[in-house]
Amino acid sequence: MAAQANQAQIDALNGQIADLVTLVNQLQNQINAGPAAGDPPPPPPVVPPAVFARDPAQVNQVNLLNYNDRKDTDIYKNGSAALPGDAFDGTNLTIWLGKVESRATSLGMLPILTIGGHLMTKRYADMTQEQVRLAAITYQNARGRTAQNAAILYNFLSASITDEVLAKVNTEPGRYVLPIGVAPNIEMVNDGICFLKAIIDYSITNSRSSASAARTALSSLDVYIASLPDSDIKKANLYIKGKLNELAACGETTTDLIDNLFKGYFKAKDIAFTQWLQRIKDDWTDRREQINPNGLAFMQRVENYYKDRLNSGEWMKLSEDQATILALKTQLQNVTKDKKDKKDKKGKKGKGGKGGKDKENKEPYEKPAWKKKAPKDGEKQQKEVDGKTYHWCIHHKEWTMHSSSECRKKSETKEKDDKKKSKKSEKKSKVENLTLKVLQTIAEHVDQGAGTDSESCCSP
Repeated sequence: MAAQANQAQIDALNGQIADLVTLVNQLQNQINAGPAAGDPPPPPPVVPPAVFARDPAQVNQVNLLNYNDRKDTDIYKNGSAALPGDAFDGTNLTIWLGKVESRATSLGMLPILTIGGHLMTKRYADMTQEQVRLAAITYQNARGRTAQNAAILYNFLSASITDEVLAKVNTEPGRYVLPIGVAPNIEMVNDGICFLKAIIDYSITNSRSSASAARTALSSLDVYIASLPDSDIKKANLYIKGKLNELAACGETTTDLIDNLFKGYFKAKDIAFTQWLQRIKDDWTDRREQINPNGLAFMQRVENYYKDRLNSGEWMKLSEDQATILALKTQLQNVTKDKKDKKDKKGKKGKGGKGGKDKENKEPYEKPAWKKKAPKDGEKQQKEVDGKTYHWCIHHKEWTMHSSSECRKKSETKEKDDKKKSKKSEKKSKVENLTLKVLQTIAEHVDQGAGTDSESCCSP
């Protein structure tokens, strides 16, 4: 009886399955055949209304990123990638912070970078470590989208610094690893804005010293630009803007920027440029031309002039007078160097000795009196002294190890040669001294006639 009951249930289930299969086939056929005549069209898919945003990550900053959704996962991965360009090595902080701000803007992160009404990437000197830490703890405990953004910020920051900077920052992990939650459920979290603050503090000491260093750099633009290869004005302007940004980050400005710009630009080694610049300075001094104290428009004007001359191949091209001055200076340097080398060589000859020993500190050698005592008539021209054989040399006028016939030095010839060499050496010295004086006089005269700094107009 039980077996029959079970079989009946199985048959009933098989029948239901068969009915479902039939229904599915019917529905599939209807789908394939399309809507029947007279049936209303299916409703269009529901699309959320468009919201203006410049980047996809900015569309919805209220809701959490859903990491089960591929689109949200892509936002996380792309946002966590390293910033473009070289990794930050602790220098050119303002340029690197500009890249950080650009990435943060595209990801909608500016709210977490804004503390006390100021953006950290621009006014970092106005924010204390404790202010940043309190702001981070607040949004981390809220466990919202802002906390997710802070995680992405941490990721791309750590991927965008050198190992050396990372090692320095890692010496104080407590600055950016925050304990979030309530005991016993404490989670240690790497926070993005605290990590950024630690990187910034590694790069600068404090606002006062940072501002002082920036002011010193701006007042020394003449030294900086003079050291630039090919007087690269574009590179100089980047340097200047970086120092101005450092001042702005400390909430300070400079009042003598234009004076410092003129002082620095005049060190460029292009005579046409400095002459053009002098005309602008004269007009500015006489109040015929106005220059904005922030210097930005003036810097761009100078850079445009530089680019035009660079593109035309005229930048730092030597004029005929400049080429003459350069040739004279080169010749002058060569003559001076030759004289110095000869003097040094002569000095070394007098100090050297056999086997490289220095005889300078030794007492002068005095020949025994007997060596100069000539033999009397009829006396031998040879004698033994201390086991050595000596000969009277009529050319040296003394007792020597060689005989007169073996002597290679003839007194009369020696005197003539010495006189000849002395006259030749004296003549050569006079010519060299005269050449040196002429070169110096001409170079100084042409330099003075140029009307500008000799370094600016002559250095290649």
